[in-house]
Amino acid sequence: MELHLSLIDLSFQLRNDLYTRLDRVAKRRGRGFKQILLNEMLEALLDGLEKQE
Repeated sequence: MELHLSLIDLSFQLRNDLYTRLDRVAKRRGRGFKQILLNEMLEALLDGLEKQE
């Protein structure tokens, strides 16, 4: 089964301290890490919120 993803570019603001930490970790993890992390975190959060409804 082939998975087709549709992507959208978004802009948002982060606290400086969180961005610094994220950037430090991402530099060690490689290209695409921030995108993967954000998508997985958001999916887990939304799954939890939807279960509460």
